[in-house]
Amino acid sequence: MTRISVATRDDLDNVMEKIRAIVEVGECMVSVTKKATPLNETMHKSLHCYLNNLSSKLTTKGISVKHICDRVSPGFNIPVSPGFMKDFFRATCMAVYGKESTTDLTEDELKRLATKFSARVKEMTGVGSAIQLAPHTVSALRCEK
Repeated sequence: MTRISVATRDDLDNVMEKIRAIVEVGECMVSVTKKATPLNETMHKSLHCYLNNLSSKLTTKGISVKHICDRVSPGFNIPVSPGFMKDFFRATCMAVYGKESTTDLTEDELKRLATKFSARVKEMTGVGSAIQLAPHTVSALRCEK
């Protein structure tokens, strides 16, 4: 199979000539594929807005991640990601202190919650991770690898 790549308008001049040459040799299948265009900022923000709105509606209706995963496919699950753990921590914050945001916690509440959260995750999974609460600058924090 012969492939013709057209990257600029200047390349268009030779396309018909190249197609004639391909057809003459018996290679008669011609297909055109448009190069994928990355999302622009507006499209990215629209997607973000859509997902936020959908998430809010699902949460309001009481739909959980488990509910969705159970219905997608048997054995389907969502990988544990930093975003998932943040949501899980935030939900724990709401359940324990009735606060919707971790920014509403006092330093003492954060320390207690983080300790209990870490212990509970380790109890459920066998995996634990220490939380660094001492540094007062972001640059002082180190993430485990």
